Order: sequence, then C-alpha cells, then structure tokens
Amino acid sequence: MTSLMTWLVPALGPERDDLVATMDRLAGQHDAAGFEPHVTLVPNVESGEEAAAATLRSLAAAMTPIDLNFASLGREETYFRALYLVPEPSEQLVALHQAVRRLWSPDPWQFRPHLSVLYSEISEECKRPMIDSISIGLPLTIRFDAIELWAATPEVREWYRVAKISFTE
Repeated sequence: MTSLMTWLVPALGPERDDLVATMDRLAGQHDAAGFEPHVTLVPNVESGEEAAAATLRSLAAAMTPIDLNFASLGREETYFRALYLVPEPSEQLVALHQAVRRLWSPDPWQFRPHLSVLYSEISEECKRPMIDSISIGLPLTIRFDAIELWAATPEVREWYRVAKISFTE
C-alpha cells in the first residue's frame, strides 16, 4: 500500500503559468521544494496505486471543470501552509471533497481548501516582503479541469504523480 494524495489541478493556461512561475521563484529564493499547483481534496489515502486510480477515474467521469475564485493570500507557521491563496467558498469544491472522501473513508481531516505557493518553515518577518513581491493579481479566477493522484513520500521533492484524470466538459 502506498500513501496517496488526491489533488484538484488547474487547467493549462496563463493563470497556471503565472502560478508556476511565482512558485518556482519563491522556492528558488528560499531553497524550498518545488511542487505542482493544486488544491488538496484528501491528503491520506492508503491504497494500491492502480486500484485508487481506477476508483478515481469512475468518480471523475461525472465531474465537470470547477472555477475557483481566489481573493486573498494566507500564511501560517506550518510547512505546507507557509504561503497560500485562499479560495472563496465553493459548493462544487466541497461536494467534490466529500465525494473523494467517501471513496476511501480516510481519517477525519478538516477540509480547509487552499492553493499553496510555498512550502517552507520561514519566519513571519520573512513572509511580509514575499507577499509584497508576489505578482499574482488578486482576485483571480482559476479553472480546475482535472484530478490527480500523487504518491506521498517523506521528502516533497520525491513525490510523484500516479494518475491524472481530466473532467468532461
């Protein structure tokens, strides 16, 4: 069994390109791990990779793309939430999270949707200049058109994508 994560991922386009450029710049400036832009739906799924991908494909067959509006930046003193975009409430996003959660009945997890732009344990004093340097114009609407399954390893740089399933239009 592999520990897997389920992510909602942005569609290709200028919004995603801007996110990736910002995330790569911040990671490089702070010697942090790079990662793909995503909103985590469920972080801990214990399953075989092929079985989990097949299950996720059946769920995604009924899904359509989701547009999320991001209006602000958040920050916490937590590695995976060092700096992130905060989405406005979305019934469609909550419904998708609940559907994925029902697939595997994972451990209880408080769903606090966000799109991290930096994983790091940097101080609060360092975050203010970073926030001021971010060129992502908010509010920002991003289309998410696929769900991905990622294998979790202790080292972020070693995470790998198991499957990408596009939603139907």
